[in-house]
Amino acid sequence: MWESIMLNALCLVLALSALGVAVWAVLSGQLFETGIDGLFLVLVCLLLAVVFLLNPLMAIRRGWLRELLKQRQPKTAGEAAEQEKQKSVVSRQ
Repeated sequence: MWESIMLNALCLVLALSALGVAVWAVLSGQLFETGIDGLFLVLVCLLLAVVFLLNPLMAIRRGWLRELLKQRQPKTAGEAAEQEKQKSVVSRQ
């Protein structure tokens, strides 16, 4: 559980960093001053951002991230007892 949250957080940070570099290259004029190298830099950064955003977006779309965060929240005594009861019923079958 903890590994999935950390993986999604790391992917999100890397994707935002790549988008930041692409925006910086455009705003600082690197895109226009260096010619094809600036264009290549922006395209590579955008491609990296897309690749790193796939995992967090898939986790959000399928609801995995919401489930992981719900599991980390403290449960009331009644909810914990109900979950244990459901687990015992499932294990008997």
